[in-house]
Amino acid sequence: MKKTNLKDTLKEITEDKKIGRLRKSYKEATNYFKKGNFLILAVGFISGLIFKDLVTSLANDIILGAISSIYNFKNADINSLAWYGIKYGKFIGILINFILITLILFIILVVVFFIKSFITDFRNKRKPPVEEGIEKQITIEEQILEQLKLINEKLNSTEEKNDEKNKI
Repeated sequence: MKKTNLKDTLKEITEDKKIGRLRKSYKEATNYFKKGNFLILAVGFISGLIFKDLVTSLANDIILGAISSIYNFKNADINSLAWYGIKYGKFIGILINFILITLILFIILVVVFFIKSFITDFRNKRKPPVEEGIEKQITIEEQILEQLKLINEKLNSTEEKNDEKNKI
């Protein structure tokens, strides 16, 4: 008989579990990629990066450029504006960037929810209307419930009558 110590047995068990976990993780990852969610997430991430650069350029180059031309900052960069060492020009640029991104995302959400509500209204209109002449069939559970309510009412009324008789 071959003697095996506890360490070797535990090592074999953990190796088998690692391989099983690795296979399970591999299957889950391939299923995730097959669903296409990963690709949609990647496209959304890359689009978000490009959108951020676009809005940053709009805020820093166009809007802040217009502000600097209004206040006659000809040779000065608006990001270098400072008041006692506090650089408020860069803060203004980031604030405008934030406001623009928030506003655009809000508009996108309003459009998405408008389209969703339009689609649900359209689907509800396509459903055939319920005919008013057809009565709803009562299930056995509803019949039992009705009978139990009647029995309960009768019991309550008889108890009240008995209580009145006992008082007299």
